[in-house]
Amino acid sequence: MNRLRTSTLLPLLTLLPLAACGGGGASESGDGETSSEASSSEASGEEGSGSEASGEEGSGEEDTGTDTGINPDDFEKWEIRMPNFSPPSFAPTYYGCYSQTFEVPAEVQLVGFEPVVDDPHVHHYVVQVLDTPTNDNPAVPCLEEPWDDMIWGWAPGGEPLFLPEEAGFLTGSTGTVTIRFQVHYDNPLNESFTDNGGFNVYYLDDNLRPNNAGIATFGDINGIHVPAGQTAEHVASCSESFTSTNFPEDMHILGSWLHAHEIGSVLWGEVTPAGGGAPFELGREDPYRFDYQTFKPVEDVVLHPGDRVDTHCVFDNTEGTSDVSGGPETQNEMCINFLLYYPKVDTFDECGNL
Repeated sequence: MNRLRTSTLLPLLTLLPLAACGGGGASESGDGETSSEASSSEASGEEGSGSEASGEEGSGEEDTGTDTGINPDDFEKWEIRMPNFSPPSFAPTYYGCYSQTFEVPAEVQLVGFEPVVDDPHVHHYVVQVLDTPTNDNPAVPCLEEPWDDMIWGWAPGGEPLFLPEEAGFLTGSTGTVTIRFQVHYDNPLNESFTDNGGFNVYYLDDNLRPNNAGIATFGDINGIHVPAGQTAEHVASCSESFTSTNFPEDMHILGSWLHAHEIGSVLWGEVTPAGGGAPFELGREDPYRFDYQTFKPVEDVVLHPGDRVDTHCVFDNTEGTSDVSGGPETQNEMCINFLLYYPKVDTFDECGNL
């Protein structure tokens, strides 16, 4: 039976508590130049061995004292950092992109991500992996929606993520791996600041895992409307016909990250099976908290071609004096469910009005 189990500690998808993040120094490839610096530790392949612990869905409570069974030193590591960048102080909302490229002798698998965010103006990251090097200047506004080849994302409260043993993000066939990330800065007070935070990427260069992971984005940005002084539910639908056409095979779901902005109050995913049967949930945040957003583990859920996937977002604008619509700024809204899955479908990244 398909079902969702949510916990801060599961053998399937192990999430380290945010308190475990190290400060980490910035890497020296601040101009996007190729770097091969990595830790000398070798992957042991023993991650994900922590004992299962139950948790209440959507509670947002962190388990900061439980041994997860993950030792980051078991993996090779790249440090990705924004190069002491100061966004323009006159822009309350600013999107900038930056990338770092690393040389690899053969294909590698990315299996873990650890935030090192040290500035409160950072609203979120969207992280991609590319086989072709690119140079991004964060001083040039970067407004595109980088869902293609997405491998991870971070928002306030986001915890480190380590994938289970059956999957990882396969890359490096061209001899290089480029990690590119878009940062959304929120600066309503027009303050001057410098950002040198970022994240660590953990990877395997041998004993690769059997499945290539991907992230699929379900939801809407455009089309959302919440009247002033009211609550409203928005449903972003991915139709049966879309999944029939774009899912070449079953998608094994590993994790769900539900995302909205400041007036999101309850978020959940819902799947209507193609073969009949009752709809079931695929992630729930009730109540949704903007300051606690992270991938939650999903167990025993498989999406089939022909399934309908809906993302529900209840917005509470009862204290607002202006209507709120969907859009890229913090005062706008989004209704998104990022799903971590395998095997990756190269021709499919998103479904919805994004």
